[in-house]
Amino acid sequence: MELLEDIDKAPAVRQVMVGSMTVGGDRPVIIAGPCSVEPDYPDQAAMLAACGADALRAGVYKHRTDPGSFQGLGTQAIPLLDEARGRTALPLISEVLSSEDAETLAEHVDAYQVGARNMQNVRLLESLGEIGKPVVLKRGLAATIDEWISASEYIRRRGNNAHLVGLLRRRREFRSDAGPAQALQR
Repeated sequence: MELLEDIDKAPAVRQVMVGSMTVGGDRPVIIAGPCSVEPDYPDQAAMLAACGADALRAGVYKHRTDPGSFQGLGTQAIPLLDEARGRTALPLISEVLSSEDAETLAEHVDAYQVGARNMQNVRLLESLGEIGKPVVLKRGLAATIDEWISASEYIRRRGNNAHLVGLLRRRREFRSDAGPAQALQR
């Protein structure tokens, strides 16, 4: 298993297969889809496939701040995922909030996503490290690159080294060498 200490020996670009899609190949990939799977998801998936999407976002479980807001369809979304896959043949990527979610979705998705809020959920990261399915690890909003890499280590050290995709969504705005006033002016 390659550890971060050996990163200089690693290839500059690693390719990860997510279903039929190659991440890290000779072109960027387009992963598209609504925030959460709802009843019209198969139609949306077909439209996105026709527009050239390489994979589909398939939000079954939604991590929300407000407990009263929509939390996703949960297991009721599974038939919609299966229909979308049947109509498009595109890989499906779904955020999971727990190892139980990963087990439930194992036969229905091609990769798991760890959202920004769960980037530091050590138990989830470790459990996904023991599964041979690709994991898309989204960087937390205020996480440093070092914190993001450390989060990936929980997955890698449990054996899922070859199937890890990093998603760098935003950069941190506050530098350690700038005071709050300077950082806010940027």
